[in-house]
Amino acid sequence: MTESFDAYHKWLGIPPKHQPPDHYRLLGLSLYESDPDVIDTAANRAAMYLRNITDGPHVETSQRILNEIAAARRCLLNEVQKRAYDTELKKKKPPKPKR
Repeated sequence: MTESFDAYHKWLGIPPKHQPPDHYRLLGLSLYESDPDVIDTAANRAAMYLRNITDGPHVETSQRILNEIAAARRCLLNEVQKRAYDTELKKKKPPKPKR
């Protein structure tokens, strides 16, 4: 029996029910984080972590995810792109009702 490798789950702790991850989850950020320093640090941390752990059979997967991290960073650090992304994300993920 062949076991499939779930890089998001194994490497980034993102469970299958939250895949594919939005930019915030991919970088390990709170939803709609707005501090550019926090976003940049999270993207750098995630990229560095993947570069340090990936070798061998999953190099292509790690490169794909590194590209996703770079795209998430670019989007969230660009004010216009972030606003558009957040608007689309809010349409897909309405806020949970308060109790």
